[in-house]
Amino acid sequence: MNENIGDQFQRTRRNDGNTMAHHLKMYKDNAVVYGVVIEDAHVNFPPNVPPDYYNFICAPWWFALFGDPADGDLVFKIRIDASKLAPDFWTSGFVFGGGDNTAQQIQNKLMDSGDEVEVELIMYGRSGDCDQAKDGDPGEALLPGWADPTSSVLLDGQPINGQVTWGQRTDLGSWKVDAILGKPVLSGTLVRVTGFLALDCHGDFWHPTGDCSEDDADVHNVEIHPAYAVDIGIDPCRGEADRLRELEYELGRLTTLASQIPTGQAGERVGEDTLEQRLERAQRAQAQINEWHAQHDAEVQQLRERLASPACHIQWQTQPNTTPRSALSPLRVGAD
Repeated sequence: MNENIGDQFQRTRRNDGNTMAHHLKMYKDNAVVYGVVIEDAHVNFPPNVPPDYYNFICAPWWFALFGDPADGDLVFKIRIDASKLAPDFWTSGFVFGGGDNTAQQIQNKLMDSGDEVEVELIMYGRSGDCDQAKDGDPGEALLPGWADPTSSVLLDGQPINGQVTWGQRTDLGSWKVDAILGKPVLSGTLVRVTGFLALDCHGDFWHPTGDCSEDDADVHNVEIHPAYAVDIGIDPCRGEADRLRELEYELGRLTTLASQIPTGQAGERVGEDTLEQRLERAQRAQAQINEWHAQHDAEVQQLRERLASPACHIQWQTQPNTTPRSALSPLRVGAD
């Protein structure tokens, strides 16, 4: 049965008794973003429990008196590269919530967070409840899950099918992921992620139905959730890129110092320094800037030309799929 993505979210069960739609505010389907991993991958499911649907949805291994069982999400954070977004990324696809779920809400949060986005691969995206799972029926596959053997999230175009290598327990109670399909997803890894752009609206004691904080830019809850596919990029010129960033950072630091030209009366103290001392520091920074340009301008130009050449283009094993899941049938624009 083909249905719109809003209905799929409403029918996809989580193991806390709610659905995907319950704790996510929907913004854009099939979003494709590029970035670098800034927080290693970890998974919210114990390594000593078989990752089948019954153990996910029924959680018979969960003995805590309070709280919900681990949700099974495989998570990592990235810093997206806004320059690589599609030209119409912010002007198309934002059709949820009757137009109230705006691109500007997401942009404001990204600006405040430095373009941080959490990527979440759900464990299963199926309709079956615990009673069905006990009878061996996981229900209909609605969204891809990393542990699902027949409807899996893709890594470099290959279904993950539960092939995750668990690592050590983290301080947050999850487990580090050493590898997915034998490939590590560690800080510094270049990735392309395709999935659903959303806000995390987890409920708590004060907000039992979830608080999305959509108009609070300083609440950093932008996610690709669920992720449909992750691709790892190969950077043939990583060393050159790191060197250029190092040089540009140093020039920026000196420029900031040189721009801090103090005003006031001679001998007047500004903090712990006199006006003359601060002026001397700014002048010294300007001299260092001149020296920096004399030493590095030619190198910077060579690095930029090299990085712009075809030889330094990031290499991907697959091409992004830009066909929205929601194109299967008309969108229910009122989905939230």
